[in-house]
Amino acid sequence: MARYILKRLLAMIPVLIGVSLLIFFLLYIAPGDPATIALGDSATPEQILEWRTEQGLEDPFFVQYGKYMWGILTRFDFGKSYRSGRPVTDSLLSAFPITLVLALPVTLISMLIGMLLGILSANHRNSAADAAARIVGMLGVSIPGFWLSLMLILLLAVKLKWLPVSGWYGWKYAVIPILSMSLYAIATQMRMTRSCMLECIRQDYVTTARAKGQSERKITYHHVLRNALIPIVTSSGQHFGFMLGGSLVQEQIFSIPALGILMVNAINARDYPQIRGSVILLAFTYSVVNLLVDILYAYLDPRIKAQYINESKRKKHRARAAEEQQ
Repeated sequence: MARYILKRLLAMIPVLIGVSLLIFFLLYIAPGDPATIALGDSATPEQILEWRTEQGLEDPFFVQYGKYMWGILTRFDFGKSYRSGRPVTDSLLSAFPITLVLALPVTLISMLIGMLLGILSANHRNSAADAAARIVGMLGVSIPGFWLSLMLILLLAVKLKWLPVSGWYGWKYAVIPILSMSLYAIATQMRMTRSCMLECIRQDYVTTARAKGQSERKITYHHVLRNALIPIVTSSGQHFGFMLGGSLVQEQIFSIPALGILMVNAINARDYPQIRGSVILLAFTYSVVNLLVDILYAYLDPRIKAQYINESKRKKHRARAAEEQQ
């Protein structure tokens, strides 16, 4: 298993290099001059040329890319923002924890409530409970996030005055954004769990378990759910990765200084260092999430873990055989 984790970690290196090279090239050929935006329309050509030279924008493409990657690898330096002049690393370290505060609770809530609704719906198929769960799922994927956010503001902040409207000055400011993002996540998780559960319920091992007289509770949680968890965990990991950069609507509505709105402001201002750093950070985080999901597979399904163990044993056996032949 340790060998597999090491391979996955090494496989992340070309992925991150490819992402950095792609985003660097796209920004290199993108229309618009960041010098004009940073200095304003009144800047003279000499001032623009001086600014571009200071920022290294007059160097050839591969020279710029080499300097950028060398700064990341040696000093963890993503450059300085064209707009604010602050180090990009500081901006990322201040915005990314806020993104995690939004993404982690939404993922956990969706897994808990969505899985429970999916299990209830699958175990009582074509019943009133199943119909109610499917209605919740349909509404969750149909209601626009911005509309739900505004309705929650009117109810919880304006009318009931339980929570603040916008900003980011404590845990209370995260409640309404998390609730507004959770409905879609719960609906998606519920639909995935219901589909996987129904597929596993039809398998022969479930019929055999019932024939042996096992309780429905044990059949549901020990046999059916355990075998249905692989696609459910995959969906949760993908949704968490999407949440890292996909909560832009809520960030804009609630004035949350998280990673999504930081990227949009950087794109509007042609702030190339900020865009590159944000994209590379998202790619790295998404790769780590995929790695954790793959590791979790081995603990959920013994067959996958046995595959890794058997592969390691086969390699050791081949190595011993080669030594004996020599």
